[in-house]
Amino acid sequence: MKTINTILVVFIVMSLATQGYAGCEVVGVFLKNEPECSVSRKGWFHPCVKGSDLIPGDIILTSRQPEAFKINWFKNKPFISKLESNQYIVTTVFKSKKDFIGLPIAIFDFTKNTSHVLTQSVTRENDNAIQRPGKCATLLPGEVVNFCWGLESGDRFVVKDSHEKKIFERSVKGLSSLALTPEEMKLEKYISYIWVIENLKSCGGNIRFLDKESTDIVENAFETINNTKQLTANDKVIAKASFAQYISESFPEEICLNWLSYQLLEQHKNKLSKEERKISDYLKIRFHHVSDTLF
Repeated sequence: MKTINTILVVFIVMSLATQGYAGCEVVGVFLKNEPECSVSRKGWFHPCVKGSDLIPGDIILTSRQPEAFKINWFKNKPFISKLESNQYIVTTVFKSKKDFIGLPIAIFDFTKNTSHVLTQSVTRENDNAIQRPGKCATLLPGEVVNFCWGLESGDRFVVKDSHEKKIFERSVKGLSSLALTPEEMKLEKYISYIWVIENLKSCGGNIRFLDKESTDIVENAFETINNTKQLTANDKVIAKASFAQYISESFPEEICLNWLSYQLLEQHKNKLSKEERKISDYLKIRFHHVSDTLF
């Protein structure tokens, strides 16, 4: 009976903590191996080892006091609530998108500090072999999107509306990528479209303009980054990539800018120092780990 009650309590607390929220942003990272500790995530358990991250909904199981753990928390604030003896649930940083206002530099600092304990290596592969912008993408006005569909060549790049009507098409024979703005594709705001490569069945995805509130938050964040004098040119690229990735992880049902994070890093990869490439690698790992969300 006690076991059943424990499961019920955990379920209720997790439901309340994540009500109306489906984020997977990283809020903390272990800075060293912690004994007598494990993390439960969606039914899977893993030890508390250096470099492993914590996201909302994770449950820390430990006989120790988690406050004593060496964890790099976002803004140095522990995001955990006690469930019962030996169980702690990781909570979210953000309750709404407006919470992101004024945080681009804090997110950049957190990304830098977190990347230093990275223990997983990035698989080096041909960038053009990665389909982008993914199964879903929200677009910013005037922002170029580099559509990539692997190493195969198709016939035509086509954008269709929900009724399968062709809105835009262009020949791509001999090509494996195409750079376009939403305006060039004649997209209307807040309507969902599908892009495909004719003769390549596995390629394509959903695209739409990002909603106005989110667009304003992202554009203001990028403006703040551009106007921060202590940041170098490379810092600004990484800061924008960090922000795009983080806000996408936090609100995956509404915002899909993971592609922009990856695109920014790829465009500037040859200009990054060894330390900066480590930060870039960390963000790319997060890009690959985040599942595509269809709207």
